[in-house]
Amino acid sequence: MTKKQEKALKKIIISAIVFLAVMIARLSFPTWENYIELLLLIPYYIVGIDVLKAAWKGLCNREVFDENFLMAVATITIPALGTSGGPYYRWEDLREYLLGLVAAIPEDNLVTDRDKTEKTGVS
Repeated sequence: MTKKQEKALKKIIISAIVFLAVMIARLSFPTWENYIELLLLIPYYIVGIDVLKAAWKGLCNREVFDENFLMAVATITIPALGTSGGPYYRWEDLREYLLGLVAAIPEDNLVTDRDKTEKTGVS
């Protein structure tokens, strides 16, 4: 394994340990549900901090809509959606919301592949 892979593996292991500790605390202290939800963000951001750093570097270099920026938006907004069921279901909620926004765009404003072909002559 390379050093980068070892570093990523260490972060995943640390995140898993923190996650297990939070789950044990959740079972031990069921009345602390709000605090437990906040503690669940810690392992999520331990793994996602590299994406946030790369997105910040991209913003500083004026690369606004690169992959890292979009993943950083997901890293920040998915926990904020507040739905139960974990990150997968939160991602699905975000996806459905974005698809609803796209569906609300009038068809006159959409550019199709046929429009591009007619303008450029390249198929």
